[in-house]
Amino acid sequence: GAPGDDDSGSASGSVYLFDLSTGQELFKLTASDGAAFDNFGAAVAIHGQYAVISSPRDDDGGQDSGSAYVFDINTGQELHKLTVSDPEPNHDFRAVATNGSVAVIGASTDEDNGHGSGAAYVFDLVTGQQLAKLTPSDAEAEDRFGCSVALHDNIAVIGAFGEADPGLRSGAAYVFDLDTGAQLHKLR
Repeated sequence: GAPGDDDSGSASGSVYLFDLSTGQELFKLTASDGAAFDNFGAAVAIHGQYAVISSPRDDDGGQDSGSAYVFDINTGQELHKLTVSDPEPNHDFRAVATNGSVAVIGASTDEDNGHGSGAAYVFDLVTGQQLAKLTPSDAEAEDRFGCSVALHDNIAVIGAFGEADPGLRSGAAYVFDLDTGAQLHKLR
């Protein structure tokens, strides 16, 4: 990821895809609707044929609401632009993880449960559709749930560096079953 690249305006961003066996650059990826200060490439996740690339400062749903893009790494073609059903300004739609045809994208400044409580969104990469919005059962302001995400099979682990149990900013991670959307564990 090169979020400060200037192809479509100052800090519009781009991503370079390389063959790890040869070191050869395969593609330079840019958003089809890239604009200044979108920061496309702030985070990148690749699995199978899909690359999921965050653009946390994209303005489609309000100033800096963010979006993510799905590319086919075999062709370099943009397949989908992922946006949420409930965009907010300054959503920080940044952290990405993918496995198979599913992606989880964190929005650590989502405000459903207070300022900066955070959320994570699940997307189908084949259709580009949002499947779920995840929040922890004990969400509170400033938790920053969604600051980091990891995905394996149907299990997502989502970080919340601001979680204050047992102490201020002690942090936690939450485990979710993506088949049911159920929170399985809180790790601290």
